[in-house]
Amino acid sequence: MWKKTVLSLLLALLLGGCATLYRVDYENKLAEVVALINGGKDRELSALCRAPFLLDGEVILLAKDVQAFWAGILGRGFRIEDPSLVTVRFVDGNSFRRFADAREVDFYFKNYVSPRASIGIMEGRAFRLYFLLDRYSWGRIKIIGFKGPEAL
Repeated sequence: MWKKTVLSLLLALLLGGCATLYRVDYENKLAEVVALINGGKDRELSALCRAPFLLDGEVILLAKDVQAFWAGILGRGFRIEDPSLVTVRFVDGNSFRRFADAREVDFYFKNYVSPRASIGIMEGRAFRLYFLLDRYSWGRIKIIGFKGPEAL
């Protein structure tokens, strides 16, 4: 019995480090985020975010300001029509440029974004969105940045 338990734990540890599993987790989180956006659920969406938060090329320091951002755009009817996932890319040394080629954004990536983070690229009917996602513990992913909409 204990051999099966040990084998199961070893297998879980090996698979836990697998990039493919992380990618699937990020894709699932993006689907959840899109559902919250399209449902107008700003509070639930804000709960998935972490401050400091990168919005386009600006760093939002306070959680209440992140909540105000989501409440503002969702309250004005922002939705993602015909959403589709384009890709999930793990961050690298140049990922900050997707948001803005600025020192402040480079500083944010170097100090607040872990190597396990990814950028999820979503498209709607007429625009593209970028979500910066980071893993904090097994199964716990936070949105730490957002850029868009960018016209297609």
